[in-house]
Formats: sequence, structure tokens, C-alpha cells
Amino acid sequence: MSSILGHGLAGMSVWALARRLPALRPMEQKSWLAAAAVGGCLPDIDSLLHLPHRGPTHTLGFAFAASALLAVAVAAAGKRREAVWMVPVFTLVVWLHPVMDLLSGGGPEVVLFAPLWNRPFRPVAGGLPLHDYTTEVAGLWGLLFSPSTITGMMMEAAVFGPLFAATIVQQRWLQIALGLAGAVVWITFAVLASPRR
Repeated sequence: MSSILGHGLAGMSVWALARRLPALRPMEQKSWLAAAAVGGCLPDIDSLLHLPHRGPTHTLGFAFAASALLAVAVAAAGKRREAVWMVPVFTLVVWLHPVMDLLSGGGPEVVLFAPLWNRPFRPVAGGLPLHDYTTEVAGLWGLLFSPSTITGMMMEAAVFGPLFAATIVQQRWLQIALGLAGAVVWITFAVLASPRR
């Protein structure tokens, strides 16, 4: 799995791009960026609920269901037009989590498209670091400050930091430069992570 930093930045990047849609412009409060960061990390709730890791919470069905619940809450708050867009946007935010986990090169397989298609996918080396996980809240503190987690989070910051920054800056040239920088770093990590033959 990737870390809370990588998942959070990826979710925030998707939201920052999506809020450019005319229907989502009224939802530009910073709390929605925080909600996207939480949504990006949401599938790892399986560890706290003692479910199999990368099981039912790491599927397209879970991402859709979580997003539909969010959309219902937004509609109940009187923002029906915005609620319609919450479903596809937050489905992508949540579903990016298992996709990123698959690019870490290790850990359990993921039935990414369940319940529509129950084929398990094996993780591949895609340039994202593999972090440990724990089902014990007490073990979380040590896990967050282990040297491998800190190194992995620095790698994720080097990839997703520029990509997120590209979504929020105003100058077009800076958006392109930051996007390219994040992509080049990610490709470099992927090449270095690929198995040698």
C-alpha cells in the first residue's frame, strides 16, 4: 500500500481538477480538499475494521457506494446539482487508492472492478513505494515513523507534491512544468523499481 501522504495528495489532486467544473465551483471551500484527502485514504479503513486488507474496501463497488453516500448528504444539504457530480468525482478519488496500491509492487492482490468483474489483479512495480500496514492502532505510531515509511513518504511527496501543485497554481507554464516534473520523477521511480532481467 502507499502511505496516507500519497493517497491524500492523489485524492486532493483529483478534487482540485474536478472543482474546475462549473457545477462544482460552489464547492471550493478548503474543507472539500480535506474531504478528498480522507476519501483517498478511505479504503484502508479495512485495517481498522479487521477486514481482509485490499478486500471489499479496495473495489470499484466500495468507491461508488461511498461516493453515493456522500452525494446523498450533499443533496440533503440542498446542493442537488453539485451532488450529481460528487458520485463520479469521489468514486475516482476513492478508487485511485487501490490502483495506487497495485503500483507499489507488493502486498495482496486486489479485485479492482468488483462487483462487476471479480478478477484479482497482482501488484506490479509502478514506481510507488510499498509501505507496511497494521491492524493495531497502537502499532500505527511506530509504523508512521519507521525509516522505510519516511523514505516512502518522501518518494510520494516527490511524485504527488508537484502533481498537486500543478492543479492549484494559476500560471499555465507553471502547471505544465510541475506536471512534467511529477511525471518525470514517477517514471524514474518506476524504471528503478522494475525487475531486472
